[in-house]
Amino acid sequence: MSAPKSSSPQETPRAGAGHASLRHSPELILVADDDLHLRESLGEVLRQENYDVRLACDGRDTVRQFLDGPPDLILLDVNMPDIDGWRAFQIIAQLYPFVPVIIITARPGQIQRAAELGIDALMEKPLDIPTLLRKIRELLLRPDTAHFAKVLQSWATQDKPETQG
Repeated sequence: MSAPKSSSPQETPRAGAGHASLRHSPELILVADDDLHLRESLGEVLRQENYDVRLACDGRDTVRQFLDGPPDLILLDVNMPDIDGWRAFQIIAQLYPFVPVIIITARPGQIQRAAELGIDALMEKPLDIPTLLRKIRELLLRPDTAHFAKVLQSWATQDKPETQG
């Protein structure tokens, strides 16, 4: 059985994509960090790896750019002015919970909170670029529904009604 042909030369079938997808070709990554040097450096590394990149300077800009069209993956700093990374993630996950997110942070001890929110991965700064690139490739190969299920599970555990005695 041959693979279905794409209707447009820009659309490339993705491994693991089992339903209609908003994924881009090449994949689009939103890098959100208030550190200009880190943001631009990550953008350049990702472009060299043949990803399309958008850059956001704070949480509000992250949400605004997300609303312009969801990326395929988000690299999200925690400590940003205006809206922090945690709040930006919560807003984005409520709008479209299919996009995988990697938290990048200089603040140690954030893994528990990330797991509770349904974040896909967390990496502490300074970033190990080869490890980051491997994690990005791994997350982009997963079907959209894998992330959706993870976020739904985190919502279910956060929304459990408290028993009244």
